[in-house]
Amino acid sequence: MSAPVPVLRVSAWGRVPVVGESHHQSAIKAAAAGRATTLGSKGIATTATLVPDPRNPHDRNAVRVDVGQSAVGYLGRHHAAEYQLALLTITATGHIPSCPARITGGGDRHYGVYLHLAPPDALLFANDPQGLHVLEADDIVTISGSKDCLDVTGAYRPRARIVVVLDFCLMASGKYLGQRVVQATLDGRRIGHLTPAMSQRYTGYISAAYQRGEVPACEGVLQDDGRVQVLMPEEARRQERHAGL
Repeated sequence: MSAPVPVLRVSAWGRVPVVGESHHQSAIKAAAAGRATTLGSKGIATTATLVPDPRNPHDRNAVRVDVGQSAVGYLGRHHAAEYQLALLTITATGHIPSCPARITGGGDRHYGVYLHLAPPDALLFANDPQGLHVLEADDIVTISGSKDCLDVTGAYRPRARIVVVLDFCLMASGKYLGQRVVQATLDGRRIGHLTPAMSQRYTGYISAAYQRGEVPACEGVLQDDGRVQVLMPEEARRQERHAGL
């Protein structure tokens, strides 16, 4: 039996629709465990893999989208033409590109799928995400104090996609002296923290990852002014899990 092909998580800083889902309703329903989403919901979180298919007889630029072991659709022709070369470059290294995805619909509506996926020229992280548990990518949050850490972030070009590790520390000064907050590190060096309110919001995710023996991290982008913005899970996602939705 051949060894499984390793998966490479690519940047999720963007949104790309999937097409052709009407031909894969059974597979999507299975991926959603039969659940349905409400109108306006961001959908059911899952993970997709992207399979470039240059031998496809209908479109030589085709990119298939899989969830688990099943196809759930394709990138549209326009997006496929943009993404296929970048994805082929990744698969040539022996990896399968992977990104967060959302399943919508269900019940009396057709299922749909969309991807959290960066533009094709920004898929790869500037540092190594391997071995890290990258949290779901929903809401944009700014790392407090990151603008003052150019001695760390200056190693990367502006707009670079980076992976930031999350842990805990105590506030060393100011109004919240001694309060436990979420700390952000880049390449083992501190670049700031989440505000106390944001720290409280995400403590459960981070603590749970450490309890599972994982190292929690999030995707970030280094802004032109030196700030680091990161993608964090949506608060409603926790409520959905607790409610079993």
